[in-house]
Amino acid sequence: MAESQISTSQALSMIASAINAPEDQVQPETELKDLEWWDSMGVLLLMAELDERFGIILEEETIGSFATVSDILKILVDADALLGEVT
Repeated sequence: MAESQISTSQALSMIASAINAPEDQVQPETELKDLEWWDSMGVLLLMAELDERFGIILEEETIGSFATVSDILKILVDADALLGEVT
């Protein structure tokens, strides 16, 4: 069963875990290009995590448009999976 909603801190932890990055390096303002773990494998792992936990299917074009971790959080907001808003 898909999870319903998580907090921003839980989402950041989930993203860090999915791409095998230290949690302290994954913040909303973090540029994805600056994360050494944001590679093709990291993208696939995040895609799988979002699909499994929330039923969110990401298209390649959407992922290619991500610049910051905040962009990933906004996908969760759009899917009503994130409690609160992304600043």
